[in-house]
Amino acid sequence: MDTNKQQGFILATTVWMIAILSILAAVFHGYVQDQVASARAIKLRVQADLDMNATAVTVRYLLGTRRATLAGLTVLPEHQLNVITDEGVADISPVGFEIKLDGSLYAGIGNAWFQIQDQAGLLGLNSPGVETFFFEVLRDRVSSQTARELSGALADYIDGNTKRRFNGAERPQYQAASLPGPSNWFLRTDQELADVLGWGERLMDTGFASLVAPTYANVLNVNTAPPPLLGLLLNLDEDQVQKLVSARNDYPFRSLESVADAVNAFANWEENRFRFYSSDQLRVTLGCNGCNFVRIESVELTPDGYFGPLLTDYVYLRPRSREQTDNVQAAASVAGDLFKDTLPAKG
Repeated sequence: MDTNKQQGFILATTVWMIAILSILAAVFHGYVQDQVASARAIKLRVQADLDMNATAVTVRYLLGTRRATLAGLTVLPEHQLNVITDEGVADISPVGFEIKLDGSLYAGIGNAWFQIQDQAGLLGLNSPGVETFFFEVLRDRVSSQTARELSGALADYIDGNTKRRFNGAERPQYQAASLPGPSNWFLRTDQELADVLGWGERLMDTGFASLVAPTYANVLNVNTAPPPLLGLLLNLDEDQVQKLVSARNDYPFRSLESVADAVNAFANWEENRFRFYSSDQLRVTLGCNGCNFVRIESVELTPDGYFGPLLTDYVYLRPRSREQTDNVQAAASVAGDLFKDTLPAKG
């Protein structure tokens, strides 16, 4: 009997040991799998940072060394030199394969993508008459009353006095909302728009962030402006806007008469409110597949500047919007091999 009890005890102990070891093995396996998944995620994040930084450096190189035409930024080496016309001015005629400065999506290095937007193609947050101007833009995106409140608050935020305009907001209204008061000065970045009363929660809903820049002039570049602004400022319907965008993709505009011909409209627009060549202020947006954020860089071209061919005004991160695709395969390729993937292949 004692022998049988002893054997039973040993058997039970062995079974328990096997069970415990199995549990420990399962726990260890789960731990190892978590660590492997974590390592892979870290590797992907590091690779994404490398891709975005390499793309950013390449874009900066192009901005500092290539010339612009009406169609955008030249890429190929033979287009690098300035071409002077018989009249002694720089030739800005399109040469082909330019990177468009209208926010078009381009594939960068590896998994990264980028966009370059001429800020003259956007609405100037610090423009004269900002209240009326922005009400017209907003009323199709929010209710008329909300549009009045948002445009009034923006006007009060940047003006130089503390008098509240109708539907506007000054320090008492900010204090009631437990927010810092208005700066009563021009906005320095487009991100600062979120500090204006009512704007923080509305930026993503209105899709407004992609249409504005902290500029002072309200002269719009027809060749780089987003379609919503073209329809609003040129008083065009959706079909006419599509015709305009298609026409400028084939050959950029030089005059309002050519715009009118392209959309079959009467050219009764004020010439001093429009331009056709890009400005020296550009917004570069960088992202990557799988990233839930984008990096925004505001760059000013300074070809004769003391500190180099370009300056960075500001850089910040923000969540990727619904409009920004997560499929780099849909992005256009850049001519030449400047964006050829030279980084290690992803495993």
